[in-house]
Amino acid sequence: MKLNYLHTILFIFVGFISNAQDQDSTDWEVYGYFNGVFSSITQENQFEGMDYLIHHRLNVDGYFNDKLSFHAGMRNRLIWGYSLQNIPNYSSYINQDGMDINLGSLWMDSKKFVGHTVFDRLNLELETNKWHMVLGRQRVNWGKNLVWNPNDLFNAFNYFDFNYPERPGVDALRIQYYLSGDASLEWVSSYDQFKNQRITALRYATHLGQYDFQLLGADYKDYLALGMGWEGAINAIGFKGEMTYFTPVFFDSLVGSSQSMLNIFQFSLSFDYYFKNGWYVLFSNLYNSQGISGADVSSSLFSNSRVDVTSLMPNKNTYLIQLSKPINAQLSTSLTTLYARELKAYFAMPQLSWSLSQNWDINLIGQLYYSKATTDFSSSTSNIFIQLGYSY
Repeated sequence: MKLNYLHTILFIFVGFISNAQDQDSTDWEVYGYFNGVFSSITQENQFEGMDYLIHHRLNVDGYFNDKLSFHAGMRNRLIWGYSLQNIPNYSSYINQDGMDINLGSLWMDSKKFVGHTVFDRLNLELETNKWHMVLGRQRVNWGKNLVWNPNDLFNAFNYFDFNYPERPGVDALRIQYYLSGDASLEWVSSYDQFKNQRITALRYATHLGQYDFQLLGADYKDYLALGMGWEGAINAIGFKGEMTYFTPVFFDSLVGSSQSMLNIFQFSLSFDYYFKNGWYVLFSNLYNSQGISGADVSSSLFSNSRVDVTSLMPNKNTYLIQLSKPINAQLSTSLTTLYARELKAYFAMPQLSWSLSQNWDINLIGQLYYSKATTDFSSSTSNIFIQLGYSY
């Protein structure tokens, strides 16, 4: 095990918070959870091995007065098992968070164990009657849909990463101004040391009738992005939609003809409904104009890696249906199915959740991948997860 500057900061940070709590517990809120995730990996109907994860999260909210507050969130993970032994440079993959300001560190990196700590939230927040400003690592949530979010320019999330409910953040300055009624203007600019990956965007949000609407424009890396989204209902059916169009503003003769520099259109719809008997159904689709039209499916397409908003799925047309129902006050079940048409790939995620007590819960989750390599669907990869969690 090795210690570095990040852990020195961490020890000072925890000590400071502990001391602040002793002095005035009403100004600080400390919460988080521990969970253990144990997963089996099967490929081509052949059991390959087990992965193990111990995951701890610590959140701290500090309120200096009724306008100024501080927020921090930290992930600690200890990983061992099959993936570490069989995926090259696995520790380097774990240590990437997609941001230029390095707030993460490997504190254990051996052939058998990887330990990693990262601050994925660290910001100051100021709010008045008309203004709302946040500076630092934060989540800028512009998504309306429940699965795929073409409007989520700053920190698009991966739906398949079920063990990261907080979702990724971004290093940015966010300024929001509340207009009359329910309307607001929001300007966000992210940090990028090389500037060509910087994102600067403006969003106008309002409420009309039974719907929330938003319009946005952005300088998105090497693209100009224009988008809109809405959220409302058709009678009792929830109806949400998002679309964003990306057009390149930079042209280089060496790369201008590549797929990454073509115009891109991402469009997603979702419908959801709660039945009186407790059933819940969700349907969602995603269209990616520059998605590939055919390829051999790989479970890596449904991995828990960070995704880019210009390619939320690698293919053109993807469809998802989710069914869920509580069995009783402690037990609930759900089934999510997804079909990536051009890849001829099918994904299923059954889940059984049991609340053991107010602070303890256990989840049994399957992630099953199938491909139509021949005339019949055949199993590609399947993972079975047992997640035991304690929140505080």
